[in-house]
Amino acid sequence: MQLFYHFTKDIAQKLILLINEQANSYDNLLKKANPFFRKWKGKISEASSIVENIELFPKDSSPQDVALEMETAGAQYFDYIYGLEAIKVSRVVLCGSLIQMARQTLSIAHRQSSPKDQPPGRSIGRQHLRDVVRHGRNHCMHFEEDQPHKHTIDFLKQLEQDFGNSFPYSKKPKESLAIELIAILGWTSHETYAKDIKSLLPARAAGLTGKRTSRA
Repeated sequence: MQLFYHFTKDIAQKLILLINEQANSYDNLLKKANPFFRKWKGKISEASSIVENIELFPKDSSPQDVALEMETAGAQYFDYIYGLEAIKVSRVVLCGSLIQMARQTLSIAHRQSSPKDQPPGRSIGRQHLRDVVRHGRNHCMHFEEDQPHKHTIDFLKQLEQDFGNSFPYSKKPKESLAIELIAILGWTSHETYAKDIKSLLPARAAGLTGKRTSRA
């Protein structure tokens, strides 16, 4: 095991475990919520801006019907809406944290060397893993800024060209796509994450690990 990865192994494993647990929680809650959302389709206009691509309300209910049902069911509706949103936010934070940790691990290992002198790693669409980690981290940390860096925008547009609906940048230009990045990288598997990080480390990291092992 290479030294620079070794120091973050436990954290990476726990982050990936949490990412997968939150994904399962989201799917399970959505299954429970969907029948309720379908019943209420079209009755609360702001709902569609909170959770996309979910059929929310039937269109044939009168305002009186809605008012009556909201007295008993409204709280449940908003529990579902905000529950799903809370889980999504936590997934974004966890996925962004994993990408940030990967980037910082590589920054420490490579010090001040130029990215072009670092191992490129495997291909992710028409880009290299090294650049996806670097620009992906920048996107996750600065997605709310009004003037993102041109290189970051070019990176995001290229991912959308390569992966289509799996990376809908043009539809969500001011949202974090950390969840989508982790999915594209396959980093819901710790084995894949570990293999990728090690492939991007400099050769000297392996040498340092060997010395440490021999003294143990």
